[in-house]
Amino acid sequence: EEIVAVGAISSIAGCYECIEPQLSNLFKRETLSGDFMVINRYLVTDLARRGLWTERIRELIKRAEGSIQDIDEIPEDLRLLYRTVWELPMRALIDMAAARGPFLDQSQSLNLFIETPTIGKLSSMYLYAWEKGLKTTYYLRSRPATRIRQATVSSETSFTPNPNAMAAPTSAPTNPEICEACQ
Repeated sequence: EEIVAVGAISSIAGCYECIEPQLSNLFKRETLSGDFMVINRYLVTDLARRGLWTERIRELIKRAEGSIQDIDEIPEDLRLLYRTVWELPMRALIDMAAARGPFLDQSQSLNLFIETPTIGKLSSMYLYAWEKGLKTTYYLRSRPATRIRQATVSSETSFTPNPNAMAAPTSAPTNPEICEACQ
């Protein structure tokens, strides 16, 4: 698969827009001509070869928001192969970026992903990247606090959100000079 740096152009060209693993095996692509669902075509091919690309599997993938890790009908070798960026250790992404580095004539835009970032996790991750010789990173991505309602997914049971699961909002320090994360 080829890499094209801009999302819209990469979609038109049938390429992927970055070097990271996919955010999800199923996602909505928004373009000027409309929105459409995109599913990892390699996953579809592998599931079809094994006779597993069924309506039930499609519904389970939708319900799991593109993850296949908890779908027992999918063999473990495919679950391992098609992990999303949220299901991989960032150490592995950093190691791969460090291994690519000597073959690049400029730099690379490495996005890093942490579902629930903390100062400790961030410090460890960025120190590890620095120790591996990375000169740059690009974005730090985290999961959104809310999930989109799954209007097109059939469900045998209704879902009731747990009000106690909501995190309390935190406020940023008013003086950035005392914020360790801002240094």
